[in-house]
Amino acid sequence: MPEYRIRRSGQVEHFTHEDFRFIDERQMKVLLLRAEPNPTNMEQVGQEIGGVTRERARQIQNAALRKIREGRKAERETVESTRPRYRPRSRARQ
Repeated sequence: MPEYRIRRSGQVEHFTHEDFRFIDERQMKVLLLRAEPNPTNMEQVGQEIGGVTRERARQIQNAALRKIREGRKAERETVESTRPRYRPRSRARQ
């Protein structure tokens, strides 16, 4: 499964096709256009997705990345809450 990367403010965000289930089609298109190795600049992304400004394209990108992070976190919490927890048996009083 391919992994995509987006550079933002000196940080690199990673996502895969599996993460697309958390976002809508427009957000997916923005992320794919912005992904390395051939990232498209925000102005071109805005034109590509329907003539929005580069600022609006940036907002859509940030919202998509936030939804992916939150979706992953919710899944982890669900898995952890269903996992049996270790509870030591109480010792019999002597």
